[in-house]
Amino acid sequence: MIRPLLSVVVPVYKAEKYIHRCINSILNQSITDLELILVDDGSPDNSGTICDEYALKDKRVVVVHKQNGGAASARNAGIELANGKYIGFCDSDDYVNCDMYETLISIMENNNLDTVECLANVFNTDGDLVESEKNDRNLTVIGEEESIKNAFIHKGNVSMATRVTKTDIIKGIKIPEGKRVEDFYFTIILLTKTKGTAVYNYPFYNCVLSSGSVTRNVGGSIYLDAIYFYEK
Repeated sequence: MIRPLLSVVVPVYKAEKYIHRCINSILNQSITDLELILVDDGSPDNSGTICDEYALKDKRVVVVHKQNGGAASARNAGIELANGKYIGFCDSDDYVNCDMYETLISIMENNNLDTVECLANVFNTDGDLVESEKNDRNLTVIGEEESIKNAFIHKGNVSMATRVTKTDIIKGIKIPEGKRVEDFYFTIILLTKTKGTAVYNYPFYNCVLSSGSVTRNVGGSIYLDAIYFYEK
């Protein structure tokens, strides 16, 4: 098998209203050498069927159907199957600009980086722009200590979805399952393995504030989970 340049993992749960937009934004990227791994996390709606329909039309699409286990479980399942040199994540109700991955990978290769992140726009379900981050297209490389410190004081971004990383590094990290705010723990571990991060100041990622998705579904005590990860 020829290794694709990029793998994009999308956890899918109750996303039938938005999943077409998400999938199309990834398949219509300016780079075509990618695989899209859709992990149907036991979704009770038509999301899984929609994913299968895309797989029949585009050989780059891989679909996994599994019992519901939450966002971390779905992402771990996708990571296990990922074959790309680089890996990215997208939430099923969000979408990305068509040049996001080509730009970020180019930045990584030109600057010999293990990981790079971009910024995001935030929209409500009516399509109204709620928040937009700066777009000066400057690249800032941040060392390990400073990037971890920024994460702890909520100055840095801990989202997995706005980041592209070398797959070999990601495969060495297990995302904790069964808890909330696992992005925080995962990012801290990632920053130690990549010796920091790089931030490209442009909002390629579009976050939609919807409820019910596998990544935004509230359950259990998020505060206790946050304390658990801070202590760990």
